[in-house]
Amino acid sequence: MRKLNGFFFTWFFKPKPVHPILVEGLPGIGLVGKISADYLINTYDAEKFLEIHSQHFVEPGYVDESSGVSKLPVNELFLLKGEKIGIDRDFFVLTGDCQPSIRDTYGHFVLSYTLVKLLSDFSGDLVITLGGLQTQSITIPPLVYVSTSDSSVFSLFNFKKANCLVSNFGRIYGAAGLLLAFAKIFDLKGVSLLGTTPGNLPDYYAAYTVLVSFSKLFNLSLDFSTIQEMTEKTKKILTSFREEFRKKKEEKKPKGTGYM
Repeated sequence: MRKLNGFFFTWFFKPKPVHPILVEGLPGIGLVGKISADYLINTYDAEKFLEIHSQHFVEPGYVDESSGVSKLPVNELFLLKGEKIGIDRDFFVLTGDCQPSIRDTYGHFVLSYTLVKLLSDFSGDLVITLGGLQTQSITIPPLVYVSTSDSSVFSLFNFKKANCLVSNFGRIYGAAGLLLAFAKIFDLKGVSLLGTTPGNLPDYYAAYTVLVSFSKLFNLSLDFSTIQEMTEKTKKILTSFREEFRKKKEEKKPKGTGYM
């Protein structure tokens, strides 16, 4: 175990990746990023090579529901071989139980810096962050907004083909935004894909939409059958929410004025 500024790193093996890409999917709005990362890990049997524990993680500890065993919150890095999904590059997929608190800027900076440096040490040059973008209205299907580490990245990918809209929002909170900033500092490239979500439930529909855009960017061969059922369930829930919201909005409209 190695310690660095309040973070503890446990290596299971040292990977030998091919030109790796870091894909971040930590918990955030609507759990969009985490659902996306866990899908990639579980569907394609990615191998865990690193665990990260820290005093900066929000949750002090919790009990695993399936085993009843108490454990510390953790972030995990998995090696996903590109050959499994039709690409000649490998992926480092980041998932976890939580992130540092939104007010813990030091924790966020150390974690993001360390992850980008790790990618650079393995000769990687690209960071992809996946997450949710909370919106007041429910959009069906969800939209995917893209942000990049610098303007040159827009010429490297066909974002229009991937059904991505260029983001005009001012801030990206947490790892999804900071990893892009540190990618630029390390002279790497970064892309953030955020799916619109009301943010009040685990949004498999937004995660699926983000994964489709992610797949199109790299021309990947992904099997979405494992996520399709939950995607359809979430779509039905969100459609119901939207209809309920529409009815309430109609009820609040002022009645027409009568004339005498």
